[in-house]
Amino acid sequence: MNSIQKTETERIIANYFSETRHVPLEINIFERHDHLHISAIIFAEKLDLEQLTLLHNSLAGYLDQNLQSNFSLELSTPGIDRVFASPLEYTLFSGKPVKVISSDGAVFCGINRGINDNKLSLEINNSIKHINISSIKKTRLSPEISTRKEMR
Repeated sequence: MNSIQKTETERIIANYFSETRHVPLEINIFERHDHLHISAIIFAEKLDLEQLTLLHNSLAGYLDQNLQSNFSLELSTPGIDRVFASPLEYTLFSGKPVKVISSDGAVFCGINRGINDNKLSLEINNSIKHINISSIKKTRLSPEISTRKEMR
């Protein structure tokens, strides 16, 4: 697959999602034997298995009409311990428990309250800690935090 084909495939997929309420967090396209393999991680407020299946079938039909290549399509939702890949995810996952590792190795666990003025607002033990986005090495969803009585 050349870069023009990959760019065109990405454009077709972006066009599709611009008409939906779903947000593609990651799209990976690579050549596999005699077809393109397209895998995407999709965010929506509520996306159950039935809705994901309908979305898959709809996108597959759209790609059939708009792609010249054979393809396989794999859609999934973000994992329960997803590592954030872009600043947009702080907005999408606002209100969710996260684990933040700063560039100096400090670890903070709390509730993501979003980004404002390039700072993450993290609720820890009912108070807000502001962390400069440029000093964050990694942030991941952390479902086990929500079951703890006390957060660090």
